Amino acid sequence: MDKGEAALTDREIGHLAPDLASHKGHKLVKYLVDQAEKVKPDLDSKFKMVTMTAELDPAKDFESRIKKDDTIIKKVALHRRDGDKGYRVNNVNDLYGARIIVKNDKQKKDVIDAIHQMDEDNTIKIDHEQEVKHGTYEAHHMDFNFKGVKGEIQLHTPASLFEAASNHDIRSVFGEKPPKPLQDVKDIHAKVAEKVSPKKAQDMAQALELVRRIQTQ
Repeated sequence: MDKGEAALTDREIGHLAPDLASHKGHKLVKYLVDQAEKVKPDLDSKFKMVTMTAELDPAKDFESRIKKDDTIIKKVALHRRDGDKGYRVNNVNDLYGARIIVKNDKQKKDVIDAIHQMDEDNTIKIDHEQEVKHGTYEAHHMDFNFKGVKGEIQLHTPASLFEAASNHDIRSVFGEKPPKPLQDVKDIHAKVAEKVSPKKAQDMAQALELVRRIQTQ
């Protein structure tokens, strides 16, 4: 079964993650979110500096968020549903999530090198790093730990950012294997991302994400 977090019903979540449905579980999730909120300004500042080392504009090419309580619980439930019965809230790798949008391979290398330097300086601890490619999605992911908070930073091109933003709602329900009509939509979005200019792809992606944030507030 390949379904996203948004496809989970409240009943499924209660069955899969009863430990987090309790008062104690809610307190633990809130504590983790609070800890992530506390370190967010410091992490944002550090990653904005990384962005500038690659001659990017942090106001346009960097963004971050703290994962919401209900989304954390859904992620735990999803992992357990898909076979990882031992998955716990402490395993969630992206309480703090950030993205840097790079325009070329040199900028990508400069950003990766700067983050590696943060690890060497013991500013953060990189736990895992990989090029992620699922269907039409592609990005460089780096999992890290900062003062006990688990975070993930993704490196996107404008095209991959638009692909991720435009296909977010499909993935959130159907994962990477939606019904054929929606797979066709995913493919169309990916082709649009490749054809438009980098600036237009980034502008469209950030507009889509702004609308999504407003709708979920």
